[in-house]
Amino acid sequence: MRWACDKFLRYTVHLWAECFWKYSPWGGVYYRKKRQEGKSHACALRCLAQRLLKILFRMILDHKLYDADLHTRNQEKHGSWVLALVEKPTPKLCEQVP
Repeated sequence: MRWACDKFLRYTVHLWAECFWKYSPWGGVYYRKKRQEGKSHACALRCLAQRLLKILFRMILDHKLYDADLHTRNQEKHGSWVLALVEKPTPKLCEQVP
């Protein structure tokens, strides 16, 4: 671990990853897969944080806000293993009116 880094930023990114895996379908799948591979909680969070930082870096370069649909399309385009593990939500059936 780097001792000469911005500790506030490191802690912020750690918290971001902690919250993200709990509320994002693909983030949760990514985190759980890393844990199944035998990585510790902190290491799995660091792996997820690295993914999030790559997304943030691209957002800064493109001057665009995060678009979950665009991210999903990019994952599909590149054959991401994460999407194969994400459970697709079942569509709700419309109530039939007699």
